[in-house]
Amino acid sequence: MKVSLKYFGVAFLIWVVGAMAGVVLSTSNADGSFNTDHGIEQDIVKALSSDNNVKAFILIASNNLKVAAINIIGGVLFGIPIVLSMLFNGFAFGSTYSQLYSAGFSLDFMAKYTLPHSFELVAIWWSAMIGFMIARKLILIIRKHQMPTINEYKLLIINILTVCCVIVLAAFVEVFITVNL
Repeated sequence: MKVSLKYFGVAFLIWVVGAMAGVVLSTSNADGSFNTDHGIEQDIVKALSSDNNVKAFILIASNNLKVAAINIIGGVLFGIPIVLSMLFNGFAFGSTYSQLYSAGFSLDFMAKYTLPHSFELVAIWWSAMIGFMIARKLILIIRKHQMPTINEYKLLIINILTVCCVIVLAAFVEVFITVNL
């Protein structure tokens, strides 16, 4: 199972479609504010507001690790959950950016507070690529009875561990560096 930038590109494009939909379909409140009363975002804001950076770190890292797990495990279902995950993740990103912009935040401001830890997105796209590679390998097993080799399993484990490490590092940067800018 060699790394496939083609699948990375597919994951990225699906995410971009979701992000564009999020920008177009996003709505803010009449006063220009936006709603953060949905689950994880509210918990993270509360943790950061109360200076509980460790809790915020755990919330962010665990949420992003769940997305990566959905993407990777989604390969077993031939990629359908990956497509939905990437569309939703992109939509959430686009919607949040659109709402922040509508609330009066400049693009420079938003970039300042998201670019330092934006490499988490690469890890999310990478996890989708892994899931697509698993789906492809399952199709090969079914159609051609071509079983994975030990080296393919090793590469899979290395890729999964790399994604997890990058996600945890990005969460650390987000909470302990970006927030303090």
